[in-house]
Amino acid sequence: METKLRRYRSSLVTNGIGIINFGLWSLIKVIIAAVVNPSNYTESIDDEIVNTPAFIFGTIIILIIILAILIFPYLYIGLSAYREGVRGKKGSGYLIFAGIILLVTILQMVFYFFPQDSYEMSVSTYVASFLIDFTTIILLLDTIYAAIMSRKLSKLLEK
Repeated sequence: METKLRRYRSSLVTNGIGIINFGLWSLIKVIIAAVVNPSNYTESIDDEIVNTPAFIFGTIIILIIILAILIFPYLYIGLSAYREGVRGKKGSGYLIFAGIILLVTILQMVFYFFPQDSYEMSVSTYVASFLIDFTTIILLLDTIYAAIMSRKLSKLLEK
């Protein structure tokens, strides 16, 4: 039983690091989408305004805020899973976040099956994005499972 507990906790440590890395991927996807076709974001704005330093600075600040909001759940889940794997039980808040991110990623993957006219992506880019998002889903499921099993085994060993 102790061997299984160590295995689940080791899995939490590994999954935590993986979740942080896949969170970085979500940032990269947003940056690529913004760089590949910036006209989606600026087409309704006058060209004179778009080229001003204040607009560019404001856009960068907004992009940084959006990226921080995107990375926060992944950092929280990853670091919490890592800590639980090293130290034992942690709060359950990160598991709720993991469930939410899991659902959002599953819903987001549905759009891979519908053509998007907003920007051109090659088939290999779609396949790579799909596989990375699928791996994220597996990673989140394994994290949730490992945390639940780790807690159950910890309680059994305490008795």
